[in-house]
Amino acid sequence: MRRGFTLLEALVAIGILAGLFTAIYGVQASAVRSVRYARDLQLAALLARDKVLEVEWKLKKDGFSVADMTMEGDFDDADAPEFKWRAEIRRVKAEAFENIAVPDLGNEASPLAAAFGPAFSMIGRRLADQVRELRVVVSWKDGAYDESFDVVTHIVQLTSVGSPAASPAPNSGPGGTALLQQMQSDATKSSTTGASK
Repeated sequence: MRRGFTLLEALVAIGILAGLFTAIYGVQASAVRSVRYARDLQLAALLARDKVLEVEWKLKKDGFSVADMTMEGDFDDADAPEFKWRAEIRRVKAEAFENIAVPDLGNEASPLAAAFGPAFSMIGRRLADQVRELRVVVSWKDGAYDESFDVVTHIVQLTSVGSPAASPAPNSGPGGTALLQQMQSDATKSSTTGASK
C-alpha cells in the first residue's frame, strides 16, 4: 500500500522552499545592485578622467588665473545626464614649497636655513605661481544615496620668457572615446590597404 504525504509535511516543504526562494532572491537583488554600482563607478571614473584632461588643456591654453576657480556642469554631451561634475582649481600655497628643502633640526638653528632661507622662500613663491591643484568631483544618485568620485591632481605650467604653445585639444567623450574610434578607423584603413595590394 502506498502512503502519501500528509498536509503538515506538504506545508513544511512549501515553507522550506519559500524560505530558499526568498534567500535566493535577496542574493540576486544584492548582486544586481553591486553590478549597477560598479558600472556607475567605472563610468564616473572615465568621465572624471575626461573632465580632468579637458580642464587641464583649458588651463594650459588660457593660462592660470590668479584667483581660485570653480566650474560645474553635467555630462549631457556624453550621454550620461544623471552624472554631474564640479571642478575646483586652487592656487597652491607658497608655504608648501618653502619648507621642503630646509631640514628641520628641532630647536637648533640651522646654518643652512639661515643662509638659504630667503632663496627657498623666493623659489617657493615662484613655484606656487606655476602649480595649481585641480579637484574634479563626479556625482550621481544611486537610488536614495548620493554617490561621488573624486580626482585630485596638480598641474604644472613652467613659464619662461615666452608663453608655452597650446597643446592640441583633448578627445571628447568618456575616456577619450574619439581617440579609440580614430585608432580603430586607422587600423581598418591599413588592413583594407594591405588587402588591396
